[in-house]
Amino acid sequence: MDCWARLGKEGTTPQEISIDVNCESLGTVTHEIAHAFGFVHEHKHFERDDYIIVQYENINSTQWFNFDIELESTVEDFGIGYDYGSVMHYRGNSFTKNKNLTILTVDPNYQDTIGQEVGPSFADVKKLNFAYCNSTCPNTLNCERGGYVDPNNCNRCKCPEGFGGQLCEKVAVNIKACGASNLTATRSTQVIKAAGAKTCYYLIKAPTNKRVFFNLIKKAFPNYWQCSGGYVEINYNGDFKLTGARYCFYEPTVSQSKHEELLVIYKGAEDSEFALSYRYDDPSTASRVNNIEKTGCAIPKKMEKN
Repeated sequence: MDCWARLGKEGTTPQEISIDVNCESLGTVTHEIAHAFGFVHEHKHFERDDYIIVQYENINSTQWFNFDIELESTVEDFGIGYDYGSVMHYRGNSFTKNKNLTILTVDPNYQDTIGQEVGPSFADVKKLNFAYCNSTCPNTLNCERGGYVDPNNCNRCKCPEGFGGQLCEKVAVNIKACGASNLTATRSTQVIKAAGAKTCYYLIKAPTNKRVFFNLIKKAFPNYWQCSGGYVEINYNGDFKLTGARYCFYEPTVSQSKHEELLVIYKGAEDSEFALSYRYDDPSTASRVNNIEKTGCAIPKKMEKN
């Protein structure tokens, strides 16, 4: 036995999805179910070269086909885009032959985000609903922040994590121990912090045409693979339908938001904590992200595999 599923519906009879004893995490189970729904691996997305670098020198040539790029004409993306946090994304060391990384994220802040096994991302679920439930609601809504009409309640939007309200116009309400979730950046430095087993949301807003500058001044999380034991997620790109950068071990190499809003999500265990300072300022003229330099890589001839 192993962890596998055929890609898409085949024939008219029920088809198997194999869930072995080492495949019991929610992320792995939903990964295989998504294959049966027709989902391909995220790292094979037709725009993947803008987001990751495949290190073929660390992969046996017999396994190169697992990293082939899908043609845009054969994959329906629904305009959602590349999601580092997709449950369909390979880990950074998948199919390694020498214990070195096989996938590098162009934005190094996302290296701990790829390959997560917590469960489907918001973008995964949105894509699934667009594929199978898009005709459920006859109406449209002006959903904000990447939300979409909820097929289970056509009068409301289904919102990315951290947001709520009918149109995703509100920040998720925190429990008292987290403090306020709707924050305003000023010229003076302020600090948010949380500790223990809880989930906290913080939306930090800067004035128009300003940016939120931040510094992760403290973090402590169990050292589990791909931040499965807890993390602080920082969405500095402003596209809230996509997963933000998750930190549990590495330090951010970015210090300002791309737009006027910064979303911070803390998911902690009993021995977890974090603290983040923030203020607003003018957009920096320096590069926000120390992107990895792209180098030429020989792309092997495509071979078909589910």
